Amino acid sequence: MTITFDQDGTYTFVFDVSDLNEPSIAVFDAEMFGDTPVFVRGSLNGWGTDNPVIYDGVGAYSTDIAIDAGSYEFKVASEDWATVDLGSGEEELSVSLDTDKPLGFKGSNMTLEITEAATYRFTVTGPDPSAPTVLVSQVP
Repeated sequence: MTITFDQDGTYTFVFDVSDLNEPSIAVFDAEMFGDTPVFVRGSLNGWGTDNPVIYDGVGAYSTDIAIDAGSYEFKVASEDWATVDLGSGEEELSVSLDTDKPLGFKGSNMTLEITEAATYRFTVTGPDPSAPTVLVSQVP
C-alpha cells in the first residue's frame, strides 16, 4: 500500500477494525482546521472571537475561559461563521461537563449549565473533520 501527500504536514492514520471483515484506514490532516482561526463563541463571551482554540497536537484544540455560574449557549466557529460552524451533532443540545459531545456542521447552539464560577477548558478533538467532539472540563 502506498500513499502520496500533496503537501508536507502532520497526518493522523485511523485504523478501524470494528468490522473485522472490512477493516479500513483513514488519513486526516492532524490540524483539522488548517490555517483557519476557530473560536469558542457564545453567550459566555458575547458571541465574539475572544477565545481562539489553539492546536494542542494530535487533532486537538483547546482554550480556557473564566465563566461565572449560569446558563449559556455556544458553538465552535470561525470568524465568518461559514468556514467552520460546529454546533450540536445530536438532537440533545446540552453539554455535560467531562463528557465528549459530538459536533455537527451548522448544528444547533449547544447549552451549558455552569454551577460554579471557575475557569473551564473547552477541547475540540478530531482529527476527522466530519466527526469532531467537544469536551468541557473545569481547570484544576
